[in-house]
Amino acid sequence: MASLLIRGGRLFDGERFSDSDVLITDGVVENIAPGIDTPVKTVFDATGMTVLPGLVDGHMHIAGLSMDKWGAPAQAACWPFGVTAAAECGTIKGTPEFLDALGVHTAVYLAVGTKNNEAILDRAEKLLPLFGNRVVGIKVCYDNLGDETLTSVRPLEQICEFAHSRGLRVHVHTTNTPIPMAELLAALSKGDIATHVYHGSEHNVTADNFACILDAKKRGVIIDTGFAGGWHVNFRIFADAVTAGAQPNTISTDQVKPFMYTLGGRYGLPQCMSMARTMGMTEEEVFRGVTSAPADALHRPWGRLNVGSPADIAVLSWENEPFSLKDRAGNLLESDQGYRCKLTVSQGNIVYKD
Repeated sequence: MASLLIRGGRLFDGERFSDSDVLITDGVVENIAPGIDTPVKTVFDATGMTVLPGLVDGHMHIAGLSMDKWGAPAQAACWPFGVTAAAECGTIKGTPEFLDALGVHTAVYLAVGTKNNEAILDRAEKLLPLFGNRVVGIKVCYDNLGDETLTSVRPLEQICEFAHSRGLRVHVHTTNTPIPMAELLAALSKGDIATHVYHGSEHNVTADNFACILDAKKRGVIIDTGFAGGWHVNFRIFADAVTAGAQPNTISTDQVKPFMYTLGGRYGLPQCMSMARTMGMTEEEVFRGVTSAPADALHRPWGRLNVGSPADIAVLSWENEPFSLKDRAGNLLESDQGYRCKLTVSQGNIVYKD
């Protein structure tokens, strides 16, 4: 007997919409079709809701891997928000065994630093053989508030050379970048990720009216939101970017431990999706930005829902789910409507139900 039938919802499979039920047996999607009628242990009525592949948060910080100050407990930061896979962006410790026991599909970016306009790569070199193919790239904060000696593109070029020569990509934090955003993005290659690009600090993307983003996307550089609860995004700049066609490829939380407890317990990927939709992105762009797009950026088999695929599923509703956030410039973003996670299925098991 099948274990779970999700019935009556609108399906987004990572690429397109359909009105289909989803049948799960032994942790695998057995059938996707309208009007499935078969004996099943559990039925979830998704009428009026959207059924998606388990969401992929392409930018967060996980306890036990990131700095203790920032790392959030993986399951608590993911499952209540429909997230079944995540990229840990700033790994400085941990073991493969710890990673495997998280209960959330996880890939890691190893953290590197800079000093005196040189990249500091020693720790990443040591961790790389330990984590092996669990590593997808190298993360650097190109932020002059963290390193006052950072004044040129040279360390980023060194990091790109180190990563690309090993088949890895670079994930770069751009808030407070000490160099113009156009110069920073020009140093990145296809598959590299630039996050926080819609910040309102010096050297932001309005300097060339978003031309650097449009050029980077044409070259295959992935533009990520890294909302960080509004801390690393200027809402006015983001909305203007969407109007200019410079919207992000991927939507991510940059979830850290403090946000879990200071933003009302509701900050997660669905709220970030609500923010992006409220600022003008289409629903298809939003859904793709939390499923297939980040999965492809990570080169992982996540973010799609097909017959035979692992049963990682999120069910979301658009409902009375108000939010109100201010960015660092004081711009207010609020709405009475938003996405809310109603069900999360991980590897065929219900791990969260609203």
